[in-house]
Amino acid sequence: MMQGFGMMGRYGMMGGGCGLGLGFGPLGIWMHLISIGLVLIIIGFGIKAYKKSAKSKEDKVTFNELKSMYVRGEITEEEYVRRKTVIEGK
Repeated sequence: MMQGFGMMGRYGMMGGGCGLGLGFGPLGIWMHLISIGLVLIIIGFGIKAYKKSAKSKEDKVTFNELKSMYVRGEITEEEYVRRKTVIEGK
């Protein structure tokens, strides 16, 4: 006897539980895989942007040191230009 549960039975129309199912219906697994893929792509872009930013900061420090060496007279103008070209070409 189904007292108190109405027409839909014990779990109601949606199949029961607390509503936190995994969603593995006809397209459920694909939706999960697509979601995971999108998260991985976003993380990849974030890592790439971080590395580019870190390299840019490193190049600025290197260039500032090169300018200081030139100003102090430790290297010639030709050496300065050559090293600057190498730094910019990395």
